[in-house]
Amino acid sequence: ARIPDYDIGYTHIAAAVAPAYLRRNQADVLPELPDRIEKEEWLELTPADLAAYQHAVAERNYMAMRQAVTVGDGSGRSAKLDRIAELLQEYKDCGKKVVAFSFFLNVLDLLKQRFGALGTVRGNVPHTQRMILLDRFQQANGHALLLSQIDAGGVGINLQAASVVLLLEPQWKPTTEDQAIARAHRMGQTEHVIVHRMLARDSLEELLVQRLAAKRQTFDEHVRDSAVRDASTEATETSFMQTVIEREHRRLRA
Repeated sequence: ARIPDYDIGYTHIAAAVAPAYLRRNQADVLPELPDRIEKEEWLELTPADLAAYQHAVAERNYMAMRQAVTVGDGSGRSAKLDRIAELLQEYKDCGKKVVAFSFFLNVLDLLKQRFGALGTVRGNVPHTQRMILLDRFQQANGHALLLSQIDAGGVGINLQAASVVLLLEPQWKPTTEDQAIARAHRMGQTEHVIVHRMLARDSLEELLVQRLAAKRQTFDEHVRDSAVRDASTEATETSFMQTVIEREHRRLRA
C-alpha cells in the first residue's frame, strides 16, 4: 500500500510573505563553521527486536512501535543499542564527546543503564541543575556521553564540546532534528560534527524518513530562501500515524 502524498502548496504564500520575512540560514551567518557530516546507520532488526515490533503493530500502538525498533524487548540489547556500543567505543578511543537525543525517556534510561552516561537532560530538570550538568559535560576531560530528550535539549543549550551527535530515531519535524544538531554545530565549535542517524530497516522508520525527506525538499524549495518562516502541512501527525499503523499491519500479516 502506498502512503498518500500530502502536498504542501506554498507558492502563493511564499510570494506574499517573502517581502516581509527574512530567515537566517546557518550557512549564511556562520560560514566559518566546521563541516557537519551526516551518516545514516540503517540496521536490520534482531529477532527479539522484530518480535517486539510485531507485538506493537498487532496492538496498533504507534509509540510502542517507534520504541521497539530502538530498544527491542527492553532487555538492553538491540540492533541499535549494539551499534551504539560500537560507536561509543570508537569515540571513547579518540576522546570525543557524544550527545545522544531521543524523544523517549525510557530509551534514554536504557542507554544510561548500559553505557553509563554522565547524565540526562529531561524536560522536568530545573534550569540550575541543567546548567550544572551541561558544565560538567563541557569541562569533562576526554570522552563523555550526555543524553537528552530531543524536545528538552533541542533549543536553549550550548554543546560545543560535543563533536558527535546520535539521533536515536527520526522525528516528525525536520526542524526538531536540525535544532538538536545545532546545539553542537554552532558558534564556538572547533571540530567537524558527525551526526549518526540510527535507523531500522523494514519498519515504520523507513516511512518516517521518506516523510522527512519530502518535508525537507518542500522546505528547501519554498522556505530556505527566506520566503516563509517554517513548513506547515495539512497532514497531521495523527493521520500519518494511522496510515503507518495500517500499512505495517497489512505488511506484517502478508
